[in-house]
Amino acid sequence: MKNTKSEKKRLLILGSGFSKAVSEKMPVVSELADALKTEIKNRKELGDLSDPQYQSLLKDPELLLTYLAQDQPWKETWEAPKEWALFLQVSDWLAKHIKACEDEAFKSEIPPKWAKHLAKWLHETKTSVITFNYDTVLERIVWFCEWEKWGKGLTNRPPDVSFDLYQIPLSSLALRESGKFSSLPKCTFHLIKLHGSINWFYSGSAQWPGEHVYFRSVDSESPNEDMINNTIYQSKVDRWLMDKVPLIIPPVAEKSRFYANRTIRSLWGKAREYLAQAEEIYCVGYSLPDTDLTTKLLLQTACAGQTKIVYIVNNDVQGKENLLRRYRDAFPQGVMKKDYLREDAVEAMVNNLCKEEVRC
Repeated sequence: MKNTKSEKKRLLILGSGFSKAVSEKMPVVSELADALKTEIKNRKELGDLSDPQYQSLLKDPELLLTYLAQDQPWKETWEAPKEWALFLQVSDWLAKHIKACEDEAFKSEIPPKWAKHLAKWLHETKTSVITFNYDTVLERIVWFCEWEKWGKGLTNRPPDVSFDLYQIPLSSLALRESGKFSSLPKCTFHLIKLHGSINWFYSGSAQWPGEHVYFRSVDSESPNEDMINNTIYQSKVDRWLMDKVPLIIPPVAEKSRFYANRTIRSLWGKAREYLAQAEEIYCVGYSLPDTDLTTKLLLQTACAGQTKIVYIVNNDVQGKENLLRRYRDAFPQGVMKKDYLREDAVEAMVNNLCKEEVRC
């Protein structure tokens, strides 16, 4: 593959359907909802979520997190701190559950060939990616590709995936003992994680505008083993995380809680920039739920006054008319393309993109 930047200004937007296409072991919203209901039955500290007021919200864990994180005007003064505590507990469970699914997925099977092709294509064309997923599936696919190259002697260093992809001033957990630094952007694609990630950590405070966000490097087959294969870090990772919680941002979060943080705001600003520049946008496995108002407003304003070709790439073809309606609302100036609404949509998209510009 020759190192070439895409002549077309493209952008990929990833939802949970992308991770599901990589591995059936990765959960979609309905599966997360079922798992959370089981967890509530088994954990006494989550018992309050059995109350009738939360029942309709349990169908969508992200909607539940949104409600718990917001200090709604009708809540009693004592309810907001109680629900913030529930938010932190559910966020912690969600991160652990996704890690367990990812661990099972990558320990039992290697990424499909099309997924590796996509990672190589993104790297060679430097096509940026916006994702609303909390998982580290794409990072881990990149790690597999880089590790294979290193094992074959095609590169002189083992991969340090997270530094290269995130391109924002996150500090590595290991630097909690030796200072802080941020890496310079490398010659690869930019991965913009607008809803946080299971390997990003913060204090859990309700107010954290200037707080550092830490990340745990992706350097193994499993999110449970990242950083511990290095003997220097094995005994220290738990200590570095003792006062931190995973950074999980629900899709309709109250601005003062999450979007006041300068690092998070910079991510959304970069997403706006890439959306405005893109001529073609591929929305991969992203259902664009009606409840995700922040994203809808971002798409409407960043793409205003421009005609863009928007590809809806979705393996699940059920309810496609409703899906198309949501996209028409979000991209009023866009030219909607239905080419990839089929059971092998994600793989078909990758094959076409790779054939068009680079040999993967």
